Amino acid sequence: MDRLFITVNDIVTLKGVCYKTACRIFNSILKKYDLPKERELSMKSFCDYYRVSEEKVNAILDKKQQVPSKNKSIWDSV
Repeated sequence: MDRLFITVNDIVTLKGVCYKTACRIFNSILKKYDLPKERELSMKSFCDYYRVSEEKVNAILDKKQQVPSKNKSIWDSV
């Protein structure tokens, strides 16, 4: 499923970080692109920030039913 927006919980899944760290990442991306804090984060902005393809991010998020271990990022399984 193609997504338009990334949530903080998606960042937790993608990066394997805690919720608080994911919030910081989310806000850092908003700040870099000079977006208001009330704004949603687009998939394109996230992918541009990390220089990854939208297809790869979508594929990882589609697998998010699989719970990653604490010390392992979901990036390791792709």
